[in-house]
Amino acid sequence: MGSDKALKRWQGVPLIFRVYEAIAPVVTQVSILTPWPERYRDILPPDCHGLREAQPHQGPAFALAQGFAQMQSPWLLVVACDLPCLDPTMLSRWRGELADLSPKIQAMIPRWGERWEPLCGFYRGDLGPKLAGYLDQGGRSLQGFLNQLEVKALPVGEGDLPHFHNCNTPADLER
Repeated sequence: MGSDKALKRWQGVPLIFRVYEAIAPVVTQVSILTPWPERYRDILPPDCHGLREAQPHQGPAFALAQGFAQMQSPWLLVVACDLPCLDPTMLSRWRGELADLSPKIQAMIPRWGERWEPLCGFYRGDLGPKLAGYLDQGGRSLQGFLNQLEVKALPVGEGDLPHFHNCNTPADLER
């Protein structure tokens, strides 16, 4: 993107704030994991908690492990900052399913075809040690980590795909 993706504007609003608006009605506490929590203080409401990513640029699996180490919750909703079209109603519906899950289920993640959407799903809060072990053994891919877990796949239909529009390039923002 050439600069901080979270600050890029989509329809005039920073991506990070659009994602905040989608998840705030769904969770009791919104926290962001970033190397620069102070960068977003003027954009996000004061109740949004900033977590410092101590080892940035190691990839999403490393970032998630750092987040697990700083959070204490039975379930964590993990969402990337570049998903501006997330639907709070869909996220709430998914959250409602958590109470009925078997204790064996460790994550609840959207999936289409053979591909998970690991940066938009629910993870049990006690997965930190398991993810750390995966990373210690050389694992780097969240796809690979999910393949080691008991995961409930959240089906994604064609009509749901626009909610997962990922903005990685300026062209993605234009679409």
